[in-house]
Amino acid sequence: MKKIITILLCMSFFFSFSQEIKEEFKGEIHIVYKTVLYDEELFSSDAERYLAKSDSVVTIDYLKNPNSPQNKKYSSLEGHLSNNRLMNMILLRYNTGSDLKRPKYDRWVYTDSFIKMYKYLKKPYILDKQTNTYLNRYTKKPMSIDRVLAEYKFTNMLLNNIVVDTSDIKVIAGIKCFKVTFYGNSNFFDIIGESDKRVVSEMYVTDSIRSKYNPILNNIPFLDKFYPMYLKTYHTGIRGRYSERLIVKLSDYSDVSKKELEVSYAKLKDSLFAEYFTNIEIEKAKERAKYMPKIEKREPVPFKEQLEVLESLGYKLNPKASLKDMEKELIINGVIDTVEISMEDFFTTNPYSSLYYHMGWTKYDKETKTMIPYTGKCIWYDLEFIDPSSEYITLMKRMGDITDGELSFSNISMHTDKENYEWIHFKVNGVKKEWKLEKVHYIADSYFSRFALLTEEFKTKGRFTYYNSGSQQFVIDYATPEEQKKFVDKTGLQREWLIVGKHFSKPKD
Repeated sequence: MKKIITILLCMSFFFSFSQEIKEEFKGEIHIVYKTVLYDEELFSSDAERYLAKSDSVVTIDYLKNPNSPQNKKYSSLEGHLSNNRLMNMILLRYNTGSDLKRPKYDRWVYTDSFIKMYKYLKKPYILDKQTNTYLNRYTKKPMSIDRVLAEYKFTNMLLNNIVVDTSDIKVIAGIKCFKVTFYGNSNFFDIIGESDKRVVSEMYVTDSIRSKYNPILNNIPFLDKFYPMYLKTYHTGIRGRYSERLIVKLSDYSDVSKKELEVSYAKLKDSLFAEYFTNIEIEKAKERAKYMPKIEKREPVPFKEQLEVLESLGYKLNPKASLKDMEKELIINGVIDTVEISMEDFFTTNPYSSLYYHMGWTKYDKETKTMIPYTGKCIWYDLEFIDPSSEYITLMKRMGDITDGELSFSNISMHTDKENYEWIHFKVNGVKKEWKLEKVHYIADSYFSRFALLTEEFKTKGRFTYYNSGSQQFVIDYATPEEQKKFVDKTGLQREWLIVGKHFSKPKD
């Protein structure tokens, strides 16, 4: 029978499972923060349901009480609904364009007087433990309030409905921990009349560490007795997603040096980003697999012959992106099953088209920690890949790379104006330019047309080309008229010039 203790803080639950007096912790902690979307369809369904009910509540109130202080802020119901939906999407972190999968990590170094908090940065914030204020890392004087959060904020809120289960044990970062769960009310759902919904926090804690500073929780009454090592938080009204915080390294320097911990933290960051970029590429590849090119019925051509022909046309594999890497990606993403068909047979039976598409793939390079193309000659793309908006910048750089220096892009940046339209600013061949795109969360397909117009403006020898074999995905390339004719003659692929208004819409300005 499990030994479970249910305690209400208001009844003074705090006691220690360990009665020994512990010294204040000094050492180092490494922590990872994650948002886990385990069922995207379920999460989207619950989020949309909440947004719809919230809109209904706002509409009823607006029509009943048009002159209330809250409703008088808006000139119309549409304006109120638009703002309400935007605020709710931000609170839910739903379709906001933020990259929830990007790795987040932190490193806290505890001394007698200070805590160094790195917060994903190379240089840490310095927290004075006596005054709970952040200090200038050079002068050790309090930071200016207008520059940074000046004070470390604790909470003293009593946490109700605490469940302590000492039989549920996990070892985290070498520390034996037991489970603590508490259930919080959700004002978020009270607004729409669903007060039965709860915020659930599942933690694994230890009572063997003494410190009121913890990167997972900053609640003083709780930290007086427990030190959290893991936290999983989810909402019963928004299913399909949860967030977690996990301490992956905790050391008091008794068994490892500070230098070794610094190296360990660097390796942690590298591994997180390697996993992140690999997952991005896998997701993109899965999308590509959904819309694999509809191959024209043609006579098989030996894979080796196709490779030689494309190499003769300049499509040589990047030294860091081998055919083995390509085969691995094809297998991982379900494009081929080597039990049924080899990569060579797959390309042989789909001559040139499939290999040409895959030459436009990218892969994550662990050494440089960047995405590198299989060949620098062409780009396999889908308009849906422009998410997040930073992809506009990545794509512009790649569009310049395939021109072999005829169009050189630099000083690229983006901003969003007051009307929520995105703009991209850059220099091309030294000339300053800016393009108005679409509103945030919308994709500007005219973006590709603008590149075709640049070749006319700068009178380049080459022009951008477009190839699509029947799917929503396409290959963008760059060639002179002679190179274009040679490519079509040798491969038999009906590659076209990228024409404004034919393949993508015309820019509005």
